[in-house]
Amino acid sequence: MKRFILVLAIICSGAQVAAQQFYIASANGIASITISNGIPTTQTLASCTSTNLLGIALHGTSFYYIVPFGNGSELFKGDINNNIITNCKLLADLTGVTPNSLTVDNNNILYYVAVRDLYKIDPVNPIPIKLGTLPFTSGGDLAFYNNDLYMASPNSIVKINMANPAISTVYISVPLTASSLFGLTAVTVNNTVEFYAFAVSGSYTNVLELDMANQKVVGTLFTLPYLVYDAASLAEGGTTQALHLDAVTVTQQCNLQNKGQIQVSAKPDAANAVLTYSLNNATTNTIGLFTNLSPGSYGLQVSSTTGTQKDTTINVPDYTFSKNSLSILKTNPVCNLSGKIRFNIPNANLYSVQYNVVTFPSDHVFADLATGDYSFTLFNQGGCPIDTVDITLVQGTCIPAVTFPNTFTPNNDGVNDIFKPNSSPTVTTYKLSIYDRWGSLMFVSADINTGWDGLYHGKPTGTGTYYWIAAFTSVDGVKNLQNGSVTLIR
Repeated sequence: MKRFILVLAIICSGAQVAAQQFYIASANGIASITISNGIPTTQTLASCTSTNLLGIALHGTSFYYIVPFGNGSELFKGDINNNIITNCKLLADLTGVTPNSLTVDNNNILYYVAVRDLYKIDPVNPIPIKLGTLPFTSGGDLAFYNNDLYMASPNSIVKINMANPAISTVYISVPLTASSLFGLTAVTVNNTVEFYAFAVSGSYTNVLELDMANQKVVGTLFTLPYLVYDAASLAEGGTTQALHLDAVTVTQQCNLQNKGQIQVSAKPDAANAVLTYSLNNATTNTIGLFTNLSPGSYGLQVSSTTGTQKDTTINVPDYTFSKNSLSILKTNPVCNLSGKIRFNIPNANLYSVQYNVVTFPSDHVFADLATGDYSFTLFNQGGCPIDTVDITLVQGTCIPAVTFPNTFTPNNDGVNDIFKPNSSPTVTTYKLSIYDRWGSLMFVSADINTGWDGLYHGKPTGTGTYYWIAAFTSVDGVKNLQNGSVTLIR
């Protein structure tokens, strides 16, 4: 019946070996072949296809296949998900031709060969178009490599000239005696596409590694104990799509002490590819979530069933919060002035504070506060509570208005020698000016604790009445202006 199959290299850097997956048609129907560490594993697929298949091809989640019918054949399309093929529907009646090879390019255009005639067909508008006649007979399959189309002939790999199929040439000769090449496929490893060939002999199939760059057969990789008639893979179009890490999010697990979790979001390199996530070559899953992680550095590997792999390093931070780094700035209510509270935390942008179920930036000033008890909860940037702080505001002492004496005796006897306020209340601004009866400025001070000693330019002034003006701002923000007279007695 058919063909020879091309699969892909399996070896990754170091000890890491990524598994590759492709699909085959055999006497038992459709199966997936997964190669890991050079060992193939077969899984038969649940499918709505028949078991007598002439060719298969895969593009994303679309599974195409050809079956014999009457004096020709029919082209079908199914949907493949989780290794199950469903929704099989007829695409085209290929009356009069019986292709034994099928492939699909990256633009979802199908190609098939019936004996030596090459055709293409668009699944959207499934009308066959003959491209020309080849000088070689199809052994059973087609596949793309680096955007060029290749065909398995019974004992060679033929490179097809798409513009003029009649001048297609042998690309690799495969000297076979008791066997014949059947299907072709392509498999991706480390973001490159490589070919293997399937040489069918008796009741088994040898998988041959091909060096496409140097146009030679490297050797036999392994043997399958059954006949492979055709094959298909997610790299059937001949070029690779990139495995892309969309996001890697590291957050704290609030219910655990100083533990973090990693959530990875990745875009597969093919529509039907399955991704496997591994952390430090140990914990592995298919959902990309790793929990209960201690602070430290972790190696992440994301592997696709197409053979591609992405490696990166992720750091889980130390979520421990030191209370020694927290200071509290508070102002008690005093006079008509309300209280205030503010937290001072290094790297303030990494934290927030919650009060009365409302969340604020950690450096927010809580103002207009009355006396009483206040409870705050601090959160880190991951939204986890890290501390509860209780603060009490008490009413401050409001010192009465500034008052001045009406006489003073600057005779250096230590009693009432200086004219200044009777007390020293807390003020934010202050200015005292003293004038004689003719309006001359005798003294000025901006310090509430510094008064007039009765001197003017260093000389004693005479007994008499002097006039003063005091301007000051109290702690509650009220501006005051007072004036009066004082009698100097010598």
